[in-house]
Amino acid sequence: MRCGYFAMPLHPPGADPARTMEEDLEQLVTLDRLGFEEAWIGEHFTAMWENIPCPDLFIAKALALTQTMKLGTGVSCLPNHSPLMLAQRIAQLDQMARGRFYWGVGSGGFPGDFEVVGVDPKSGEQREITRAVLDLILELWNDPKPGLYESKYWRFRIPEPQEDIGLRLHLRPYQRPHPPIGVAGVSAKSETLVLAGERGYIPMSINFVPPRILRTHWDAVEAGAQRVGRVADRSSWRIARDVYVADTNAEARRDAGLRRHAPVPPRQHLDRRRSRHRRSQAGEAPRRGWRVRRAARDCARMAPASGVGALDGAPARAGAASPRVVGGYPYRDSAQ
Repeated sequence: MRCGYFAMPLHPPGADPARTMEEDLEQLVTLDRLGFEEAWIGEHFTAMWENIPCPDLFIAKALALTQTMKLGTGVSCLPNHSPLMLAQRIAQLDQMARGRFYWGVGSGGFPGDFEVVGVDPKSGEQREITRAVLDLILELWNDPKPGLYESKYWRFRIPEPQEDIGLRLHLRPYQRPHPPIGVAGVSAKSETLVLAGERGYIPMSINFVPPRILRTHWDAVEAGAQRVGRVADRSSWRIARDVYVADTNAEARRDAGLRRHAPVPPRQHLDRRRSRHRRSQAGEAPRRGWRVRRAARDCARMAPASGVGALDGAPARAGAASPRVVGGYPYRDSAQ
């Protein structure tokens, strides 16, 4: 198993966004130091719990604070965006990342976000828009032909190049022909995961997908691959799962067991994390070290939809004020 991280993020409505974003950045710095391979950052305009509307801006700062971890949008909800503007922002971000960027895309799913951009989710039009936006962005990166581009959802014009004054839609991604693309799926036999199979994109299953639906996700990827004569690579599948963090295995399992009957106040656990972090900032040795191998072993043993594990010495603000404490995930070669 290889370890990555998914930051939805999760913060209670009313939390100070400046503080929570700083804490989310601190979490990425810690995970980068511990050897986590990648992190994906969510996007929502109207979800107060998930308070990052512009993951590209967040990633731009995180790139400067981390050393080796690859960072990705998790995901760019394509119906939310003008293809022209998103093509420019993602191309610039990929240039800044120099190979440390994944572009995660999806059709979205939050009702408020759909209302903002005038999409009726009951019609299923978001899936059609997603394919159209993705194809158009790839076209703009490859060969942006001059002319008017117009649909029900966007309208823009690519000007004729003028070489004498250096006028041209010029920016391309650093990774050619484009950064690695990840596609998120939520529903059973997800159409976006069929697309991932067709095109060889990275398939991603989000953390709140129950096992009965998760099993259909790889079926969808394989169906898409078979449609075009591809062989799907199961090792590329990212599966998100929740991991509960405590000082020891016994404490984590005890707390998780209590939460089934009487929820444990999240602030209690958060204060423990912060106390440990303050000791670290003061130069004092933490009581224990975070042992990644044991963490991976514990994650692998966890239940299908949620889990507990002891990642000793976790940073103070892992998950900030979230009741989950840590929003990390292991990704593996197969679902169970």
